[in-house]
Amino acid sequence: MGEITIQLNGDLYTTSATTVTELLDTLGLDHPQVIVEYNHRVLPANGTHTQLLNAHDTIEIIRYIGGGHAI
Repeated sequence: MGEITIQLNGDLYTTSATTVTELLDTLGLDHPQVIVEYNHRVLPANGTHTQLLNAHDTIEIIRYIGGGHAI
């Protein structure tokens, strides 16, 4: 498969990834640490590896960031 253009976090992004998991790998994101919204629907954590990407898909990625105040 060749490259496709998707909308990633509000910006156009060209990728050769064929699945959401490949996209996360390409971006260097740790799978358990992110939530993925695919075309306005949140994917289950175990569903990212099977979700195929298509041209013009809309992907939003939210990453967990630790922090807080130590007591």
